[in-house]
Amino acid sequence: MKRSLLLSPFLLTYLAGCPLTPAEGEGEGEGEGEGEACSLPSTVDSDTVIESGCDFVVDGVVTVNAKLTLQSDVAIRFGDNGGLDVSSTGALNAIGTSDKPITLTGTVQTPGSWRGVMVRSNNPANVLEHTAISFGGGERYAASNGTANLYVDTGARLGATNVTLSNSQSDGAFIETGVAIDVWQQNRSVDNDGFAVVVSAEVVGSIDAGSTYEENGDNRIKIIARAIDEAQTWPNAGVPYFLSGIVVVNDALTIAAGASFEADVDAGIDVAAEGSLAVAGTAAAPVTMVGDVNVEGTWSGVIVRSNNPANALSFLQISDAGGARFSASTGEANVYVDTGARAAIADCTFADSLSFGLFVEGGTNLSGYARNTFANNGTAAARVSAQAVRFMDEASTHDDVVQVFGAVIDAAGVWPSLDQPWLVDGVVTVNAALSVAPGARLQFATDAGIEVVDGSLAAIGTAAAHISMRGAVDVAGAWSGLSFNSNNPLNALTFVDVAHGGGARWGGTEDEANVYVQDTGRVSIANSQFTDSQDYGVYFEAEATVVAFSNNTFSDNAQAAVGISANTLGALDSASDYDDTASRGVEVRAATVTAPQTWQDFNATTVFTGVSLLNAAVTIADGADYRFDVDAGLDVRSGALTAIAAAPNGIRLVGLLPVAGQWSGVIFQSNSPSNALTNVEIRHGGGERFSGTSGQANVYVNDNARVSLTSCLLADSAAFGLFSEASATATVVGLSFANNVSGNVGPI
Repeated sequence: MKRSLLLSPFLLTYLAGCPLTPAEGEGEGEGEGEGEACSLPSTVDSDTVIESGCDFVVDGVVTVNAKLTLQSDVAIRFGDNGGLDVSSTGALNAIGTSDKPITLTGTVQTPGSWRGVMVRSNNPANVLEHTAISFGGGERYAASNGTANLYVDTGARLGATNVTLSNSQSDGAFIETGVAIDVWQQNRSVDNDGFAVVVSAEVVGSIDAGSTYEENGDNRIKIIARAIDEAQTWPNAGVPYFLSGIVVVNDALTIAAGASFEADVDAGIDVAAEGSLAVAGTAAAPVTMVGDVNVEGTWSGVIVRSNNPANALSFLQISDAGGARFSASTGEANVYVDTGARAAIADCTFADSLSFGLFVEGGTNLSGYARNTFANNGTAAARVSAQAVRFMDEASTHDDVVQVFGAVIDAAGVWPSLDQPWLVDGVVTVNAALSVAPGARLQFATDAGIEVVDGSLAAIGTAAAHISMRGAVDVAGAWSGLSFNSNNPLNALTFVDVAHGGGARWGGTEDEANVYVQDTGRVSIANSQFTDSQDYGVYFEAEATVVAFSNNTFSDNAQAAVGISANTLGALDSASDYDDTASRGVEVRAATVTAPQTWQDFNATTVFTGVSLLNAAVTIADGADYRFDVDAGLDVRSGALTAIAAAPNGIRLVGLLPVAGQWSGVIFQSNSPSNALTNVEIRHGGGERFSGTSGQANVYVNDNARVSLTSCLLADSAAFGLFSEASATATVVGLSFANNVSGNVGPI
């Protein structure tokens, strides 16, 4: 049978059979017989052992300044606002057994009837085993930040095994910052009015996965935001963690499979430059992070700032973040990967963010990104730098667009095809080898575009999986389009549909187009469609290199299907559909032709502007129908012009408007035997005189030049149909003339 002993703030009363034993070397207590008493101050200033079986009642706070040992089966009941305060010089060693636990409770079995146990010392002798602490959490200890059955103060030390914390008026346990938990195993926190446990972030790793938490007023473990400066693992505690404030991670933090978190307003996890975060969820036991109230933007989310290869998020289900922005970040998201950071993200779910599910800055490394899911995020599924697009995968699923913000791509990669479109804002500059996967759908915001400068762009779709590049709104000029500056042979567009470009002009360029190829640029274009440009479908500058051009389709481009110089015209094929219903088909700018080529029948309105000089052999294909703008013309200098049709008027060279003198005509100044016109209809010439000539005509043969004209129709000239200088060689057979103002042949 237990005997009862009263400990007032001034006196500890001893009963026979319940000895209070000073430690070795200390004086013995007074009296030894039944009913005899010894006194002890309310402050324990020397090491003291309370032996097994003692039953005490305490009225007030006992301050322990030395080691106090409680043996098994000891019971101490504390009166109103009583407590056990282990000071910085003291220690509490309470080791019970499973069948003879130690009991620390209130004299009145009401939550908050006493303060509970306060541990302030860093003594390794602070050990609780098979100890039950109940009905505490009353009046707060001085300098504490809360109340609990068990309060472990800043910088203290404790080991706790098989400890039961119950019926606190507040929390079961409150563990401050800087605490050393030697062991925390198989403990129970039950029926406490507050949290099961409140613990500082840097101590969470000391908690085990085997303790139980039941029927508490808030059956969670509250994490107090503190910096984590030592490596640790946060276990799956079996109940959610309640995250308050911003936890800064300065060392390696691992979160075990199955752990769950509920975050307070503006709370978050900030993985700093020296830290790392490994979320080690599994398919069967994912890690979950949600807002405390399941409302978008409740908390800030997770930001990763470090370039540590240990950063990995696996089977993380994260939602309700994207609230308050982390310092120095440029957006909000469930997970934010900062500039230069690294994170492997796989099998994660990003949902219900107020803004983005995932935000990825430039210069990041997302190697290992795979199979992620995005749902119900407020602004878009994700927002990523163009530099990071190469890490995204086709196996992830999205219910909204993925935004891409302009950046310089300086590492080779593939722009993958997603189940939703990409939405690009800003200019993406390509300085490395970039490929676009078949089926990819790119939408572009106002003035956005892709400029290939020192790299290459290979957008190669298939007949079954075209690549789409179009405006975010279906309006001509909604975006700038594509610009090729580089001379890289990898530049290619195959089975690509481009629409709504030709908006803001690229710096230093002449015009606008869906696709613009600059003088230094090189590209192959095949099986592609170009529609609804505010200007040209495709525009080639004079020195651009067209490696191949075939089977393309154009429609509804405001200025022309293709804008091209005469020197590059031979690169265009006849199989493409240039019949641009809203404009000209092919617009040919004046240039000096320096390489032999054939100009095709484009089966569409083909308009020449200015005077092109032919210093190489040019052949005009049968069926060609070319129109010439005001003062335009063809000047055959050191090259040759061969235009031979099988049937009368099979080739037509006429004015853009059916007006005499609309254009200058054709002048032959070379002596090439290849100069020949057969079954060619030429009208509306004789306009602006060619330099150094003495007249105007549809066809002008200058001194020492040579040409053969057979079965041609020369009509509607503002001057002569044919003008041949005295020393010219003009072989004519079967010519026809009509309505030439100055006469059919000159000089007369």
